[in-house]
Amino acid sequence: MQTISEGEDSNELYLQKELEPYIKGLIKCMEVVGMAVEAHPPIKLSQTSSSLKVVQTLLIKSTNDIRSLWILGAKGYSIQAATIASSLFESSIMINYIGDNDDLANEWIKHTNPAGLPKKLGAYTEEVFKKLVTDYDSATREQLDVYGILCRAKHGNPTLLKVHYYKLEDDTIVADYGPENGEESIKLTCFSIENSISFMMIALESFINNHLSKFQIDFSNLITKFEETRLYYDELVTTSIKRWGKTESDN
Repeated sequence: MQTISEGEDSNELYLQKELEPYIKGLIKCMEVVGMAVEAHPPIKLSQTSSSLKVVQTLLIKSTNDIRSLWILGAKGYSIQAATIASSLFESSIMINYIGDNDDLANEWIKHTNPAGLPKKLGAYTEEVFKKLVTDYDSATREQLDVYGILCRAKHGNPTLLKVHYYKLEDDTIVADYGPENGEESIKLTCFSIENSISFMMIALESFINNHLSKFQIDFSNLITKFEETRLYYDELVTTSIKRWGKTESDN
């Protein structure tokens, strides 16, 4: 009988082909975020704005989330990968909400309630998409629908869990703990990766426009890499739709 570690390793080999284009997208995403953070010139602490401190903190946290999502998804932990993706959405929205506004950043810094943020996430999301698109009502609903799917994993919603962790053996239902490699698990992992790339692109665009653009530096290579990553994300969306059709959040 395999140990859990052995099962993870063999599962990762099995899933390699299935997840390869999505993992490639994560790598592209991590590279462009790293380029953006490194492109920012050094600033003395006394001259660093509150908004930059908060946004960079959230960007670094998000980069670690992307890496964790990669590790978990590649080994077959789709539920846990989706949980991390839901957190990435929250960070992306907050990066956009704060932008270069030091008052909003100070509100974030001074927040002391461990039970939640000062406002509901839906309110933050609406404020963000009011700045980004004309049809912000539709965009907000679409993004919150995606977030809702990811949160089903985070909260152990039965509508999602009932297609995970069990298998049939001679007409007998058997609990199957450890990493997964079934179709529903692969679909959820790919959905989590695909949307996490989108979340990071939205956050990164805010960072470039609100912070990097204020300096006289050449970040043309960063913009090129950013556009390449965004186009690759579009390809992943097409790949997913061809295989699984549109999700309920696309309807």
